[in-house]
Amino acid sequence: MPKQPTAADAPASFAFTRAQALALPPIFLCAALYLDAILFSALRIPFDLSYGDNGLMLNEAVRILQGQVIYRDFFDLHLPGGPYFYAALIRLFGARAWLPNASFACLGLVFLGTSIAISRRLLDGAAAFLPGLMFLVVSIHSYLDPTDHWYSVLLIMIAVAALAETSSPTRLIVAGALCGLATIFTQNHGCVGALGFAAFIWWEARGKNSSAPETIASEALFLLPFAATVALCIGYFVWIAGAGNFFASTVTFPFKYWAATSDPNSWSDYALFIVIDQLRRGGIHILRPLIIVAVIPAVYALPLIGGLRKARNPPDRDSRLVVLLCAVGLALFVSIVNSASLSRLSVVALPGFILLIWLVNRSAWTRPALPLFWLLIAALMLMDTWGAHEHAANHVDTPSGTVAIDYPRGNYRD
Repeated sequence: MPKQPTAADAPASFAFTRAQALALPPIFLCAALYLDAILFSALRIPFDLSYGDNGLMLNEAVRILQGQVIYRDFFDLHLPGGPYFYAALIRLFGARAWLPNASFACLGLVFLGTSIAISRRLLDGAAAFLPGLMFLVVSIHSYLDPTDHWYSVLLIMIAVAALAETSSPTRLIVAGALCGLATIFTQNHGCVGALGFAAFIWWEARGKNSSAPETIASEALFLLPFAATVALCIGYFVWIAGAGNFFASTVTFPFKYWAATSDPNSWSDYALFIVIDQLRRGGIHILRPLIIVAVIPAVYALPLIGGLRKARNPPDRDSRLVVLLCAVGLALFVSIVNSASLSRLSVVALPGFILLIWLVNRSAWTRPALPLFWLLIAALMLMDTWGAHEHAANHVDTPSGTVAIDYPRGNYRD
């Protein structure tokens, strides 16, 4: 069995300070108002988000509620988490035009809460709020499409929060099950993310001089719930839709035909996409693609190298969490590297934002730059709100309700 945590291994108290606790309500209120501003028009009418993958998932959800079976009656290359999640929402609330917007707003707030839960273990004071707010105004605004990718990565980040304090058996089991659920939404994020967790568990065991049986037991506590969750999903749909249909959709198609799609499927394609499509934005909006493409992937190298050098010693609290974020962040980066686009990089960027603020905050030379991040967040929030409501939205009546067909200025549809 894995070595049980001792009193010496127990982390310090992670309770919020009084100032942080008082700041939480206004931080979440500000985030909620921002999400409301970029997802709904001034008349509380939702902006139409059906132009992307979200529209496909909503259509599949309706077909599921009509009695059709995914993989047997219609094609989908992902595992079924997204369509069935929206089918459940439609079953609860009806086919409402505001449903994807409201669910995306809730998702953004949960991302913020998860980021704060992780960041407060590395960052003191108001700096703990910066990564989540940066993620909202940079990443989420860059990809206003509530697809299965967002839900998959959110579950993985909740798993990071579960292991942020300690790798107890219960927390390993919970993290494994969460990664299994993430795989059911998007298999590449979940499976490759699980490898990042497994690498971290091995690193931590090595740093504590755990024996081989203890290391294997810790890995099993994570991997068995992960595998069981995925196997239950796969087994059910293999049974109901047929093994041939299921594996042709979720395995054969991604490996054989995905590279032939029109998406950027190489770094040269992606670089050309950034130069031509993103640089035309100009002004402060150019910071979004530059941060996501250049800054976020780069922040993993330095802390990861420093953490690995300490692998033979019992890792301290900060080093342990930094290596966890690096391992999971790099795994998420690898999960989309073969078809990199601004939207996909935006989805997996949260570990990088946490590490970026940590790197800036830990040095006396760079810490004075933290107010610039607050100014950037405030400027982007104001500009996004103004851009979304600068002109009166054009409204269209649909069977599910009225939608505003004007897109918020600055997102990836510009």
